[in-house]
Amino acid sequence: MSGPDDQAARDAALRQAVEHMADQLCLAVDQKVDFVVRSPLADPTAEKLALLINFLLDTGGRLIAQVQKQAEALDRRVAERSALLQAVFDNVLDGLIVIDPQGVIRNANNAAHALFGYAPGTLRQMRVNELMPELWRQAHDGYLQRYLATGEARVIGSGRDVRGLRRDGSTFPMRLAVSEVQVGDSHWFVGLAHDLTAEQARLQALDEERQFNERLFAAMPDLVYAFDTRLRFLRWNQATLSAVGMDADTFAKSGVQQHLAVRDWPVVLKTILDVFTKGEGQVVARLKTADGSLKPYEFVASRLLDAQGKTAGLVGVGRDLGEREAQQIALREAKERAEAAALAKSQFLASMSHELRTPLNAIIGYAELILEELDDGVPLTQSRNDLEAVRDSGRHLLRLINDVLDLSRVEAGHAQALIETFDPAELSRSVAGTVGSLVRRRFNRLHIDIADGLEPMHSDPGKIRQCLLNLLGNAAKFTEHGTITLQLRRARLADGTPALAWTVADTGIGMTPEQCARVFEAFTQADASISRQYGGTGLGLTLSAALAAVLGGGISVDSAPGQGSRFTLLLPQTAPQPSEAA
Repeated sequence: MSGPDDQAARDAALRQAVEHMADQLCLAVDQKVDFVVRSPLADPTAEKLALLINFLLDTGGRLIAQVQKQAEALDRRVAERSALLQAVFDNVLDGLIVIDPQGVIRNANNAAHALFGYAPGTLRQMRVNELMPELWRQAHDGYLQRYLATGEARVIGSGRDVRGLRRDGSTFPMRLAVSEVQVGDSHWFVGLAHDLTAEQARLQALDEERQFNERLFAAMPDLVYAFDTRLRFLRWNQATLSAVGMDADTFAKSGVQQHLAVRDWPVVLKTILDVFTKGEGQVVARLKTADGSLKPYEFVASRLLDAQGKTAGLVGVGRDLGEREAQQIALREAKERAEAAALAKSQFLASMSHELRTPLNAIIGYAELILEELDDGVPLTQSRNDLEAVRDSGRHLLRLINDVLDLSRVEAGHAQALIETFDPAELSRSVAGTVGSLVRRRFNRLHIDIADGLEPMHSDPGKIRQCLLNLLGNAAKFTEHGTITLQLRRARLADGTPALAWTVADTGIGMTPEQCARVFEAFTQADASISRQYGGTGLGLTLSAALAAVLGGGISVDSAPGQGSRFTLLLPQTAPQPSEAA
């Protein structure tokens, strides 16, 4: 048996072995070398302890190596993610700006530099309010501090449309969205800036195009409409509402069928189906109009497609056939008037040929006769009558030429009033004396009726004389064994302007209403046969009406077949100045 001393010795040896192994372990850890702990004592307890320490060293080493590998892999992934995030940050198409709580720019991507007109990297350390117009710059810092203190946000966490300031001083519209990022105890902010210049230009162009289409749509005189595949109206213009006599709300609730005659609906429905399947169609049907009547319309329609290219309905145009018939009538009447004008000009040229040749032949004939008489020794004094005939024929020819030239000048707008102050009564008596012989040539009587106390007139006496000579000359030409009256009275124009009215009345052949309607047309006489019976070019009344218009007045006629004619020349007391007349 062992005693207490032996046990103490063993305990001391075991402690010494443990201390020795601890020293080995510390040495291995300090020098970071592979090491196996051995027990210096051949004791089962010490050997177990050494074995346990070696196991722990081996296991811990493997765990440390694994942790190191995981840390290295994590570092690589973090570096890759950082590089990826930086690449995304730098290449985002919109501007990205990072600012600190004091409003200082800490980072900005390439798009932000380009957006605000700065060289890459130059935005850092600038204050973000330097990118804002003066109007908002001063309020920005206070807004940030108020948000950090109270949490009240107007832009942060949402977006709004604002204006940015470029380096060159110009401003531009942008949409700004700001997000808050907490870094440790600090609150940083990331702003996303999107340039709206191109977008607003496109929107403005689209809006202008829309307004143009809407105005064009509303202004079209034809019916324009659209309805879907269930025959519900989608769009319509004002002409459609006016035709059916409905307001927009009532029309929107109506159906296509109720606006058409019942007997026309089958063919209309077939046409609608043709449009849905073939793309277009045309039909004539009667529309129930605002006054309750049925009017024929021609409808032309095309298929309406949706965004996917599927049939969504149709769009159509309806034209009133009655209006088209009226247009055709107007065209036909215009054609007839043109043909009549061409015929009148032909007749005028034939008449002018006769009118010009007659005095010209007389001039030539009498001149030859005088020359023959002179050759025969006949004294010139005996040829006085022949010379007077030459003179009269020359004057007549000159009047004809003057009429043609005067009318051409008036139609070209070159005729102007030569304003003078004169006595209209004296002018009227002078004209009556001039035509006295012409009136008596057909055994007529000339009666003059002039009101007393007429005020002086401010107009063109030459043109008035020409008008009165034409009117009195016509009256004398178409009246025989009758009475011709020249009357002068005070009057007023339609607007109340003081005027004078000359009336030339005769008891001659008169005219029908149709003849009165075209008696003032150029190259026209009341009856083509008149030129053969009475002579004349048909220019007198046309020229007189044109001259009256130059003087600010006009000529009217009242006549009946066999009861004579009554022409009234109405002119203002004071003629308009040339610029006013034009």
